[in-house]
Formats: sequence, C-alpha cells, structure tokens
Amino acid sequence: LRCIVAPLAQNDPQLQEGLKALCAKLPSSVSLVDDFCLSEPKVEEEESCDEGEPAPVRRGGIGRLLDLRLTSLGLATQRIQFLKAEHGHHNLATAELGRDSVLDFGTQEEMMPVLGSLMDFALSTPDHCRRLLLPGQDCWGPSHNDSLQPLADRMRSMLLTAYRAKKSANKRKKNKDLNKMQFCEGLRRLGYGYTDDYAELIFDFLDQSGNGSISPSELQMLELVDGAGSLEDLDRLRMWLCDWKARRAKAAAERAEAEAAAGGHEEEALLTARVAEAEAQKKRSPLAELWQYMDRDGSGEASFSEFRRALRKARHPAGLNPNKGPALELFMCLDIQVDGSIVEGEFYCFSILSAYFQLQRVERVRTFLEDRFGTLKAAFKFMDADRSGSLTTQEWMDFMMGPQGYADEEDVKVCFFFIDKDFSGQLTSKEFEFLGNFDGRDFVDDVKKLRDYLVDKYENLEDAYDAFEQKMPPPDMGGTDLKDIPEKRRKRREGRGLSGQDFINACRMCGFKGRFDPRLLFNFLDASHVGHITRNEFVQLGKLGAVEALQMSSDKMRKGISTLKAFIFQEAQLEEPEEPQADDSWKWAGVHKALRDVTEDDLELMDGP
Repeated sequence: LRCIVAPLAQNDPQLQEGLKALCAKLPSSVSLVDDFCLSEPKVEEEESCDEGEPAPVRRGGIGRLLDLRLTSLGLATQRIQFLKAEHGHHNLATAELGRDSVLDFGTQEEMMPVLGSLMDFALSTPDHCRRLLLPGQDCWGPSHNDSLQPLADRMRSMLLTAYRAKKSANKRKKNKDLNKMQFCEGLRRLGYGYTDDYAELIFDFLDQSGNGSISPSELQMLELVDGAGSLEDLDRLRMWLCDWKARRAKAAAERAEAEAAAGGHEEEALLTARVAEAEAQKKRSPLAELWQYMDRDGSGEASFSEFRRALRKARHPAGLNPNKGPALELFMCLDIQVDGSIVEGEFYCFSILSAYFQLQRVERVRTFLEDRFGTLKAAFKFMDADRSGSLTTQEWMDFMMGPQGYADEEDVKVCFFFIDKDFSGQLTSKEFEFLGNFDGRDFVDDVKKLRDYLVDKYENLEDAYDAFEQKMPPPDMGGTDLKDIPEKRRKRREGRGLSGQDFINACRMCGFKGRFDPRLLFNFLDASHVGHITRNEFVQLGKLGAVEALQMSSDKMRKGISTLKAFIFQEAQLEEPEEPQADDSWKWAGVHKALRDVTEDDLELMDGP
C-alpha cells in the first residue's frame, strides 16, 4: 500500500478529525490524499477570490486530488487562492513543501492532449510526490497507446534535459585545473595512444597537492624527470644521512665538552645527561630523524614539498638545488604506491631498498678481488702483510683504495661491515673465505626463510619484535603471552631496540636455523650501520618484495612519462604563443590548456568522479 485517495465522504461532518486520525495511524511510507474540499475563503475583502470560486481548505499533512477540468491555469489559480486563504498572500510556496498530489484522469480521454501543460504545472509546485492516475487499456481500447504518447514525450524530454545534457548551459566559471577524468579523457581526445595504460598513474603522481586536480605547474614537473631514481641513488642518500648524523653528533659532543669546561662541577649532572642522550642518539637510525623532519604535522604521510623541505633543512644537495628534479627522483623511489605521497610504512622501505643494494656492493667487491687474485684466500694472504691473521678496518680501506685503486669507497665500507660477523672491527681469514662463497640470491632466500619462520612462531612480525625485545621464546617453546609479562619488566626493555647480540640470542632462543649466520641477517637489516635496529627496521622483513614493487612501478612510470613527453613534443597539435619562444617548454602550459579546452563544456567530466 503506497497511497489512499479520498477514503472518507466529503459531506461527513467529522471529515477533518477522521482524516487526521487515519493519517496518524498510517505508516509514514503511505500517502493520504483527499479531495479538494471547498468552503468560503477567509480572506480580506480587497484580496478576495473571484466571485463564485470557493477556495480550498488546508489540511495539515494530507495531500490533495487535483481536478484536471480546471486545466493548468485553473489549478494554478486554485493554488493561489489556497495560499491567500491561509496566509493572506500567495508568495509563501515553501509552506506547501512535503505534500503529495494526485492527478486523476479518470476515463476522460479528452484530457490527455493537455497532459504536457499539466505536467509543467505539477513540476512547478513544491509537492513532495506527484502521482498520475491513468485509465487501464480496457477503458480506451485500441487508442490507449496513442493517448499516452503525450505523456511519454513529455517524460522523455524531461529525462533528456535532466540527465543527458552534455554541454554547460549556464556558462559556469572555468576551472583552471584538471581533474582526473578531464586529464584522462582529454588525452584520449587529443590523440594520446596510451591513455588506458598510463594516464591515471601519471595523474596520481602529479597530484602533489592531493586535491584531485593538477595545475599547469604540477604538469610541468614531468619536464624535470624521466622516472624514479635508482637503488644506488637511494643508497647514496642513506650514506649522506649517516654522515649528516655523525657530523651532528660530533658537533653536539663538542658543545657539551665546551659547556662542561666552562661550567665546572656545577654542570656535571647536565654533562652526564647529555652524554647519555648522545649514546642514545648513536643507536637511532638517521632515517627516523629525517622522517621527523618530513612529518612535522604528525599526519603519518608526507608530500613531495614536505620531503624536499626536509632535505633542505638537513642541507642535502637535492634539497638545496633550485632544480626540483633530483629530489623528485628520490621521492619517486619511496612513493611505491605512486599516489603522490609517502606514508610512514613506505618511507621505512628505504631501509630494505638500501639493504638490497648493499648486497650488490658486496658482490661487486668480491668480483673485483676474484678478478685480481683468483681466490679470496689468495687475496687475504696478500693483504695480511704482517701475518696477524686479521685485517683492521684501516688496513682494509688502505689496501683497497690505495694499491688496488678500487673506484667506490662506499662499496669497500659496506663489504667490511657486512662480513664482520662478530662486530669486532676486524676481518679474519674465515670471514674472508665466506665472502668467496657468498651469493646474494641465496642470502635473500635465507632472509625470507627467517621472516616465514617468525610469522609461523609469533603470528606476525610486530609480535615477533616484541618477543625479541622482551627476550621471550615462542609460546610453543615455553614462552608466555606478552600480555602476561609484568608491566615493570616490559617497560624496562620496551623501546630499547635490538643490538646485534640481542638479535643473535633471540634467533637462537626461538630455534631459527638458516644457511647464513644470524649476524649477517642482522647486518642486512641494519642498513644504516648504527649497530642497532628498531621496530620499523625489523618489520621490513615483511616488505622484502619492495624491490620488485619499486622496479615494476618505476618501469611503468618511465614508460608512461617517455610516451607522454613524446606525444606532447612531437605529435600533439597545440596552439603556439603569439610571441616567439626560446624553447619548447611552453608546450606544457599549451597541452594543459588544450586538455581544458576539449573537456571544459562536458558536464560529466567537469563534475569529476
């Protein structure tokens, strides 16, 4: 039941009360519509209705059955009379909001030709719902369909007007930026042949402001880059950050010593506190410090402008360079999702990406020594001139960078750090022999084996880290639930991170046995070489696929950028500026304007998704 029409006799003296009672009992989804009940209008003499035309009486919350014999003009006049009777004037149309109305055609076939004008009247009134009560086919016979044709034509016209308008008729203000639908469809209309493959990917990357549109300056950022930087570029940023952290720590220590010397014994407590703080800073990854610079607002994500600002504050060359290109290439390395921003989880992939490249550095040094000496055993014997059976860091660096003339100093440093399994600062012949048998792919497989083992024992890497930090074996090996650890004991170790020895002991405690020494696994995770790993670095075990993901997204982005540049500078027909230009950089603004021109009047595109 959706509607009840004229349920009570119009001459019933209790009609008003009966309708109100019935309306109160009906569900809100059922409309109650009554005949127009006529009575003497209660209006002032100068505003009285035409003689002989009684005005309808208002019934709160009850719709009305419209008398089609009055035609559109008569119905409009009747509506005005009603408003005059109720309010003394007829300009309060909002008073009628929420009512229902029914246009009853009965069997009056002669009324069908005026259906169009009646529909116009019905739509001009502020009724909540408008129903048409039409006769069945058996009433009008074969002419039924022809009689309803005016209704079909009028409804079709309204639908076309409401839903299929393709051009803007109100000359709306033109937006200077492009939304995603405009960008993609505009490129298609201009003739770019790879719209389906790359357009959305490029748009998401260019939308640096995150407002769902790109400006001419954002589009022109493609001029600065061909794609994401390499893993080597990212690792060089890691090297710079380590040096930056060391310089800051040294400067802080010198200031503390100077203040202590000037302050005497009174400053002893302050000096002790600063020494303790300096020791804690040594264990902190420089990546964590850079992220603090990037995420100043604590939102958990950083845009390109925030990333570049952080590099500039740290005095990194890419941040100080007026050309945004170098910083943008680094940013693209970390924007693995290619959505124009870096979330904290993506940022700490920095560690695992750098760790993967450091494996390549180790393999390059091994290949160099094998080419020079044939075997690693022969190389070690040649380097160990004093026959001490070990090489210090300085001896190793002097030999590789001096007589052997190795080109990349960082390769040499990384190799020494990686194979120094006991963290002694010296390489033994056994550690050197290990380098000769090292295979990066086998090592990565062992790292994956550790990840899978920890997930199997602790359910997830977050819990595994907590257990390592609290020195707690897995539940199936006699360990207790972390929630059952006394709060005092838990807080004593919470947040301290893991040293190399902590990691080794924890691997033994949980029963992990791999092909490679756990010390090497720790060195892999400690990509910043601080001798300490935090939770963020530990859980990177779960993101060992980041390299493949970066490679895939980088390759796709490079292809997208190269094809779009080729289209803009070689194929697109763009309106040239009136004044001669020194180069083709004007084409970026030109293609942005062309994209707006071919889409600005398309309402479906202008409104966006």
